[in-house]
Amino acid sequence: MCWSGWAARLLPWLALSTAAVAATRFFGDALWPCPVSCQGGGYYQRMLGIPVHVPAVILLLAVAVLAWRRSAAAAGLAWLAAGSSAYFLWLSWMLELRCPYCLTVHAGVLLTAVCAAGRPWLPRLAVAVIAFLGLHLAFHPTVMSDEPVAPPAVVVPAEAPPPGLDAFMAPRPVEPVIAVEPQLDALRRQGSAQAAYVLELAIDLHCAHCAEASGPFASTMRRAIDAGRVEVVSRFLTRRSAPSGADLARHILAAPEPAQARVLTSLLLGTPEGRGWDAVRSRIAEVTDPAAVEAGLLTRRGAIDALLAADAARLQQLGIRTTPAAVLFRRSGDEITRWIGPAFDPAAMLREIPFD
Repeated sequence: MCWSGWAARLLPWLALSTAAVAATRFFGDALWPCPVSCQGGGYYQRMLGIPVHVPAVILLLAVAVLAWRRSAAAAGLAWLAAGSSAYFLWLSWMLELRCPYCLTVHAGVLLTAVCAAGRPWLPRLAVAVIAFLGLHLAFHPTVMSDEPVAPPAVVVPAEAPPPGLDAFMAPRPVEPVIAVEPQLDALRRQGSAQAAYVLELAIDLHCAHCAEASGPFASTMRRAIDAGRVEVVSRFLTRRSAPSGADLARHILAAPEPAQARVLTSLLLGTPEGRGWDAVRSRIAEVTDPAAVEAGLLTRRGAIDALLAADAARLQQLGIRTTPAAVLFRRSGDEITRWIGPAFDPAAMLREIPFD
């Protein structure tokens, strides 16, 4: 049997298998975790409010059904899917995203298109190009990275020229400084403020990997914290694609004291995207009084937003987009090393902190 015959037989089964793999996202991270959100690609996981895996599954099922019926439309839909996959692969390269689930799905889509290849070539290539450009236009004309964001905060000038000297000095930009309330700042710090080392920790409350790493991190770093060797500063990474993360972070920072803030953080880490405080309130009520937290948020909302803005500015300065992440500094401010994403290793962090 020639290649075209084998390809025609393989096409529906390959499309169906790829649809089955893509459909594992209907179960969240239970079957096949997708770390794209934790790497800063969450902006592209929905289109018009619909998760992108939904049209992908529908399109691949349509290819399979049409291929079994020997319809010529199967090839057109396969190349439409291929153009879409090419667009998302291009985004992955531009944003430096690495996801085994996504790569597997896109590989299956491209193989499906190969099985549907044949004459006439031009209409099929045109369909793929239209899909690529259409998605680019539908999302945004430029590549959008899901960088750390926070509500605008009240800023104060860092340093203004003395009165009367404006006429003799060239205009210069004034760097804004985000005012952070010390009491709130203490909620996300552990260890001595005189410790020789500072470990800045970036966490996303919607990140399943942060939830998995939180226990080993706390138990491993306890020795260095108790010995006064390191101060750990936790910074909340809140993304534009998931405003529910900022909602959860605000309530954590409304806790009356650091121990309660740590309990809330432990409970809320790994919360699915889209679930804000209202969705988890009943679970919080099992361990603490949510009304007290809500009252604290009402009275300190401006200061809390200022702290989240400061965290976002710091994480952008450090170039951190993937969670979990940790950067170790000397107290002088010199960076020693960093651990980001899969490289996040509490044991390696402890080895970098001498106890002599």
